Amino acid sequence: MAEKEKKKAGFFQWFFMLFLIPLLFAVVLSVAVMSFMGINVTQLGQDVVKSVTGSEESADDAGTSGEELEAKEEEIVELQQRLDEREQELRSVEEELEELTLESETEENNEEEESGGNAGSAQKIYEEMKPATAAAVLGQQETEVIIQHLYSLQPEEQAAILEEMDEELAASVVSGIEGLDLEQ
Repeated sequence: MAEKEKKKAGFFQWFFMLFLIPLLFAVVLSVAVMSFMGINVTQLGQDVVKSVTGSEESADDAGTSGEELEAKEEEIVELQQRLDEREQELRSVEEELEELTLESETEENNEEEESGGNAGSAQKIYEEMKPATAAAVLGQQETEVIIQHLYSLQPEEQAAILEEMDEELAASVVSGIEGLDLEQ
């Protein structure tokens, strides 16, 4: 009788054991692997359900996306206009800067010509003086000023004035003139 108590497995038990449990295991394993890979399984499932059912929500979402797209396009157009305005402002500032630079260079050139004219007149004064008088006048000025004035004179005139100067001052002036010659 013990053998009679053991019943044979029915159709549903075989179906459950052979198909349903392995299928359920495969689905759970697939979801776990996809989640581990970084795939949003819930969103993917919602998309599949929407595509299968053909629900109206998906049509509403498409309309909303179109409206959002139009809003973004309008925003892009506004930003492009603002960018164009800023570029125009930048161009005008650059033009203004160029004009100011030219004015500044012109003023510097005028100042150099004026100071050069004064140096030229000083040069003429020292050329007309006797070397002893020029040495006495220059001896009362700073060494750099003496170097600048003597540098503009001819070497013969420089030598004549330096002969009349104090030896130490003449030596420092000659060193300064040599330094200017080396720079140029």
